[in-house]
Amino acid sequence: MKHFLIVYRRGEGRLLECRDLGSDRAAATKERLAAEKAYLKDPDVEVVILSARSRDVLERTHSRYFRSARELAEDLRTSA
Repeated sequence: MKHFLIVYRRGEGRLLECRDLGSDRAAATKERLAAEKAYLKDPDVEVVILSARSRDVLERTHSRYFRSARELAEDLRTSA
């Protein structure tokens, strides 16, 4: 399983960074902590590590990080 660092600006609904950190969980945690420190003074930025087999899988399971608000709203309209 790969670990991905996600840095996301909530107010804009914009992905700032998505980086494949490989399968080393400890190294991924260190990267997350460094990113959290870099954005410490910006409460609008979300920093997370997500695990998936691939980025394609991650984009399907956590689409809110990869799709615009408009695209997500359209998905809701068409699925209702």
